[in-house]
Amino acid sequence: MKGYRRVRDGVLVLVAVLALALAGCSTSGNGGGTGSGGSTQGSVTYTMGDYIIPAQMANMNPLDITGNWTNLFNYIYDSLYYFNPVSGKLEPDLATGDGTWSSDHLTYTIKLNAKATWQDGKPVTADDVTWTFNALKQYPQADKSGMWQYLSKVSGSGDTVEFTVKNPLPALPNLLSQVYILPSHIWSSIANPLQDTNMHPVGSGAFEFDSYQNGVAINLKANPNYFLGAPTINKLVIAMYSSADAVTLALEKGTINTTTGTIAMPSLPLLLKTTTNKLQKYAGLNTFSVIMNNQVAPLNNVDVRRAIQRALDQQSLIEKGELDGVFNANAGWLSPVFKADLNTDVYGNADYGYNVDAAKASLTKAGYTFNAQGMATKDGQVLSLTYYEASGAPAQEKEASMIQGWLKAIGIQVTPKLATWPELTKIAASGDFQLLQDGITSAPAPVLSMSSVFASANSAAAGKNTVGLNYSRYENSQLDSLLNEASQTFDASKQADLLKQAQKIIADDAPVAVMYNVGGHIVYRTDKFTGYDTDYPAWTARSLMHVHAV
Repeated sequence: MKGYRRVRDGVLVLVAVLALALAGCSTSGNGGGTGSGGSTQGSVTYTMGDYIIPAQMANMNPLDITGNWTNLFNYIYDSLYYFNPVSGKLEPDLATGDGTWSSDHLTYTIKLNAKATWQDGKPVTADDVTWTFNALKQYPQADKSGMWQYLSKVSGSGDTVEFTVKNPLPALPNLLSQVYILPSHIWSSIANPLQDTNMHPVGSGAFEFDSYQNGVAINLKANPNYFLGAPTINKLVIAMYSSADAVTLALEKGTINTTTGTIAMPSLPLLLKTTTNKLQKYAGLNTFSVIMNNQVAPLNNVDVRRAIQRALDQQSLIEKGELDGVFNANAGWLSPVFKADLNTDVYGNADYGYNVDAAKASLTKAGYTFNAQGMATKDGQVLSLTYYEASGAPAQEKEASMIQGWLKAIGIQVTPKLATWPELTKIAASGDFQLLQDGITSAPAPVLSMSSVFASANSAAAGKNTVGLNYSRYENSQLDSLLNEASQTFDASKQADLLKQAQKIIADDAPVAVMYNVGGHIVYRTDKFTGYDTDYPAWTARSLMHVHAV
C-alpha cells in the first residue's frame, strides 16, 4: 500500500483533554497519541459507532459470512491486495507489489511483505496464505467469491506463494483482495474452522482485538508493530446501536465521530448543517436491489421480472430515500466505479427505467389481466408476492414502502416481512423468498463483479444454499459463455466489448430490479479529530490509522 501519510500529534492542553474525554475522545498521559516513530506519549481513544445487533457478534469468524459484522475484519485482518473503492484501484497489502504471470498465464506468483507479522508476533508466511485458500476449497460455503471456480492449486513456501488457475484469469489479483488471510498456526488445529466462533481474533491488521462488551461496544487497540506503520490513535471503540436512528443521534451529539455509513438518511441535511461534519461520497461495489428468486413462479417468468424492474422509480429512491447520497445503479449490474466498461446503451437508458404503462404491458404479456381494483390476475388469482426488507433501518423501510406502493400501482399485491440484516443474508442464500430488498457487494473487478452475482455456477439447486452471491438463482448459458470468455482475455478492449454484451443480457432478463449504487456516504466529524485520509473510505483502517486528536 503506497502513499500513506504519517502524522504527529501535538501536545494537548488541559481544556482540550477534558472536552475530548467528554465527547468521543479520551486522552491520558502527557501527549495526544503516538509520534511518527510510533512511541506512546499518552493514550487517545477514537470512538465510532454503527447499527450492530448482538447476534452479529456471536462469531468473529471471517470464514462464516452469514452471521457476523463483517466490517470488523477490516481493522483486524489483511488481504494480499486491497481494492480501494474510492479510487477504483488495486493496491498491495500483504503482497509486496504486483505479482508475475507465467508465460502460459496459468501461474501467478507473489512475494509477501517481509515486515508483516501476526499480532502475536509470529511472521506472516506462505503457510498462512496456502492454509487460508485451501480452507475455502474444503469449506465451499466460506468461498463467497467463488475462488475455486478459477483456482486449481495454491502452494508456496517462505515468502513466495503461487496461484495456479484452471484458465487464464487476469483479474486474479482483484479477486485475491476479497480473502482475509488467517494465521495457520492458530487455525490449523481447529477441527472445523467454519464452526469456530473465533471470539478473540488474531490478525495482521492495524488494530488488535481487545475486548467485547456484550451489546455495548467492540474495543480495539493499535497494533504497534503493524507493518505499514502503527496507528496514531491508541484505542478504537466501535459503539453498538440498535437502530440507524440511534447511530445518527450519537453522531449528531458528538458521542461518536463517524460510522461505516449507517445513518438515518432523512437526517443527513441536519448533520451537514454543522460545518465540522463532512460527507465523503463515492460510488462502489454495493448495489441495492429488489432481488427476485428466479427459480420460483411467477418470478421464473421474465416478463413478470421486467414488470417489477419497470415499476421502480430509481430517481425517487435516490432523491427521497437516500437524499442524493448514492449513485444511479445499472440495470446491467456493473457498477459505475468501472467507468471504462459501462455499456452506455444500458446504463441510464430509459427503456429499463420507471414506466408504469410498460410494466403493466409486461404483465399482460405474461398472461395477466387486471380486475376492477386494478390488480393483476391469472386463473382467478391475484398476483401476490412476499417481500423481505430490513428492520431497524429507516431509509430501507421507507424505500420498501415506496417500492411496495409502486408494485401495487402496477397490480402486484405485496406482503411485507421484516428481518435483521444477518437474517436477510441467510434468507437470500437459502432461496426461501420471493422478493428481498438488500444490497449485494460484488467482487472488485468488472468481469468478476458480474459473474459472482449472475454466473450459473454461483447459483444453487432448490433447497440448497448458494455458494456465491447469485441469490437470484439466475442461470443463462449465453451469459456464462460471455463472462467466461471475458474473464480469460488479457485484451482490455475485447474484454470491455464482451462485458457490454453481458450487461445487455442482464438488463433484458431482469434477474434483479436495481435501486441504486452505494460505495459510501460517510459522515465524519472533524471537531475532535483530524487527519482522515479520504483517499480511502473514512471509516476504514487505512483512514483511521492516521487520525489524531485536535
